[in-house]
Amino acid sequence: MRRLVILVCFLASATAQADVPRLITYQGRIGVDAVGDVDFDFRLFADEVGGEPLWEESQTAALWDGVFTVRLGETAPIDYDFAGDAYL
Repeated sequence: MRRLVILVCFLASATAQADVPRLITYQGRIGVDAVGDVDFDFRLFADEVGGEPLWEESQTAALWDGVFTVRLGETAPIDYDFAGDAYL
């Protein structure tokens, strides 16, 4: 009976871990002290220069004194395996 309880707990935790969203919080600053909404395009590349993007997403972010914060992966899921090198 004890083994069954341990197995059920293990399976429940594995299912919960599988549902964790793959999001990256990204904060940046543009060169001006602007306030308001700005459209951004974010892309993830396998190579430092050139090539096709592995992932991309567009978002509108609110600026406050030129600073913005977004959660990448909210509108386009990030399915890239980060085992290798990637450049954002």
